[in-house]
Amino acid sequence: SMAASSTAASSSLEGFAALALGVVCGVAAIAGLVAGIAWYVRPLIGTGGQFRRVPGGNAIVGHVGLLWRDIGRYVDVLEDLARSYGTCEFRMWNQRFCVVADAEAVAAIQRLRPLKVANSTPIRRSMDSAAPGLFSAELPLWGAERRVVAPAFAHANLASYAPSILDASRRFAESLLRADGRPVAVNEPSQRFAADLIANLTLGAHRLSDEERSKFSLADVAALLDTLGTRLLAPVPYFRVPFLGPRLDGGRAPVRRLQRAVQRVVDAATGSGATIVDKFVALNRAQASSSSTKGHHDASASSGSSGSSSSNVTLSVERLAGNVLTLFVAGTDTTAHTLTWMLFALSQDARLQARLRDEARGASRVYYAAAATGRASFETILEAHPATRSLFYEVLRIYTPAPFIVVENTAEIEVLGRRVRPREYAFVLPYRFLAMTATNLPGDAPASAFEPLRWLDEDGPTLRPIPLNVQPFGAGLRICPGRDLAQLETVLCTAEVLRRYRLRFCDDHRGPHRTVFAFTSRPDRDIRISFDPITSASSA
Repeated sequence: SMAASSTAASSSLEGFAALALGVVCGVAAIAGLVAGIAWYVRPLIGTGGQFRRVPGGNAIVGHVGLLWRDIGRYVDVLEDLARSYGTCEFRMWNQRFCVVADAEAVAAIQRLRPLKVANSTPIRRSMDSAAPGLFSAELPLWGAERRVVAPAFAHANLASYAPSILDASRRFAESLLRADGRPVAVNEPSQRFAADLIANLTLGAHRLSDEERSKFSLADVAALLDTLGTRLLAPVPYFRVPFLGPRLDGGRAPVRRLQRAVQRVVDAATGSGATIVDKFVALNRAQASSSSTKGHHDASASSGSSGSSSSNVTLSVERLAGNVLTLFVAGTDTTAHTLTWMLFALSQDARLQARLRDEARGASRVYYAAAATGRASFETILEAHPATRSLFYEVLRIYTPAPFIVVENTAEIEVLGRRVRPREYAFVLPYRFLAMTATNLPGDAPASAFEPLRWLDEDGPTLRPIPLNVQPFGAGLRICPGRDLAQLETVLCTAEVLRRYRLRFCDDHRGPHRTVFAFTSRPDRDIRISFDPITSASSA
């Protein structure tokens, strides 16, 4: 009897404990649900409605279906919205976006960077998950990173890179020759050229062993860019979940391989060499030395204090490595795609080829010997290639690898006469759309037409002024520091190819080539070109 009573009491206690546990779990689940709903709804309360709204959209997820229907056409959809509605707003999940379809308004927003306007939070988070550096940095860290990174791209330093660029251009041109005359899919060789060149300039990869060089693979670069694109468009920053998050998109392995490879080079840098890494290290040490009297402040601990000065901030080794990896990956991708599109344009226009070939031959007599030993100035080299540079800018206008950016205001600002509260919108600045709808471009050709000599000033070696509608490298204080290096690389490489070959486009009869979006914009498929060697007889 007593045993039965004890058993019953024990069962009652177990039942009560189970009930209590169930109640606690239920309350926790309800609280979590309420917190989740509050987190989702809070940014939407009392915001939006300041600009023309894009019709449609779901009450819960907004216009996700419109933009995610085909990620490759993401840029095209944004441009279609700007074309149809002008400056307009839409919603994806719980984030309101505003596409700014006015060039003057875009320029005004750009002028507010970095003091009142910053990169969007998803861009910062996705970049910092793989390659934290100048691209994603904001104040106060941005000032310190810019002082370390920007001087490596000064014109005096760029001239010293010319021998490496010429050498890489020769190897690239030689790789295009096929004994059987078959066409070449130029996308991959262009990427290899850009990767090898950036590796040599940045890391001194020509001094690395074959095993060390193999760690900087194109496959890992492509995987990293795809990973960044996935993380950028994700509705929640899943990749920030410890251990599991970075593995969900398959990006952890290639990111870690590239990070470790770069880290080893940064650790071995002495600061006294000619590579970009050495320049970064030397400038960072100089900054540390100059700030020692004010009290050393390591950048790895400063990124959260937006109000502090950056004058006494030096970069941690991890941030240095992040900047190097950013340069390697971004420099490889953007330079490769720009070069590919330039060769594509040349392969379809024999007259343009002939003109730029004559220019390349004349330029080689002006500066080639001096450039090969690093004694030709940056200005001398580029002024010898005005028509090629015009092609470069027109390619970037139509086929830019960075067709838009997304920013957010960190303080109240005015946009087209509306007062916008901090982070009320993420502003889409559609560079390509503005460049292709501008009414103030030089020449008679409409803005929608590809006109390779549009920017050429027939009276001299300079180009016509580039209006604010055309911003392939951004504008203001946040303009891309590597813009002149990209121009030098593509111009010299294109000239080397034209001196050796006549180019013929090999149509695959699948319709016109277009760009697709995957963190950057790139050709939608291989571009196949035949490279016919120019003999001394045929060139006469």
